[in-house]
Amino acid sequence: MVYKNSLKSACMHFILWVLYSLMNYGINLIAYHGDAYIGDTAVKYSIAALIFYSCSLFIFPKFFNYSRWYLLLPFMLILLVISFIGRELCSNYLYPLWMTDKSPYTHGESFIMHLWWYSQYSIWGWVYWYAKENIRKKWETTKLEKEIILSDFNALKAQVDPHFLYNTLNYFYSKALDVSEPLADAIVDLSDVMRYSIEKKEDENGQVLLIDEIYNIEKLLSLFNYRFNDLGQVIYSKSGNLDKLRVPPYILTIPIENVLKHGDTTQEIIIDIDYDQLSSSLLIYIANSKNVKEASSTGIGLENLKKRLHYHYGDKQKLTVNEDAQFFEITIEIMY
Repeated sequence: MVYKNSLKSACMHFILWVLYSLMNYGINLIAYHGDAYIGDTAVKYSIAALIFYSCSLFIFPKFFNYSRWYLLLPFMLILLVISFIGRELCSNYLYPLWMTDKSPYTHGESFIMHLWWYSQYSIWGWVYWYAKENIRKKWETTKLEKEIILSDFNALKAQVDPHFLYNTLNYFYSKALDVSEPLADAIVDLSDVMRYSIEKKEDENGQVLLIDEIYNIEKLLSLFNYRFNDLGQVIYSKSGNLDKLRVPPYILTIPIENVLKHGDTTQEIIIDIDYDQLSSSLLIYIANSKNVKEASSTGIGLENLKKRLHYHYGDKQKLTVNEDAQFFEITIEIMY
């Protein structure tokens, strides 16, 4: 299906360029009283298409962003030089095959004319890329919003009355105190985790305080350790002023649940959360050893997290996963 759509789009673009070239050829025939050459038109608009698609499909998608902007100008200049050389070669060596004379212009004059030609089609290439990118982002945002609404609806359908749940857990806690204090503490941790899941305090942008997310993963780790009593050393570090930072829900919970489910929890777990005030950037790093006996992760949770990050921060975020047969690490970078 993707191949058919791509082929259909390529054919449509080809037809539009042919029609556009023929239209300009017709205009030149009228303007110059029949003194126009179809070969000249074909070459000029082939070079125009090269400029347009090089800009819209490669240069702007790759380098028109805050992290790689410094490469934009060099690549634009390279394309300018290549397209100019191609046009000059055609003017001086290809055109004479069907025209009586070579190009009457000097290289300097040809360059000035080509610069104008190049500017037109590189700008149109940017317009095409920008419009296409905005349509794609709008489509992805709409799709993600629908997924979030559906997820919230499913959660609502499965939700137990929280007051009944908390009252029940409080009852279990009071009874457990007489039997086992660690068990009672675990019930409190479970209550806190469920409270966060049901009643997390999101702002108008659908984000929660980072410190609440941190508190939730601390409770998850505590519960896991109580359940299995074999949690390895957790090397846990926080730095920077994290109190007022807001993040998408489960930005830490999803990776930690992935560690507890698929990792070797008897080995070291590294959790590093750092906020750099100068660059206004948050860095989250989580690493663990893999459990070779455990089935590999489907990646659905991390893929969902990647979509949420893109929805909230666009290009100002980056989620990187590195893994081999024995080790797994995830890095999340957010620019505020």
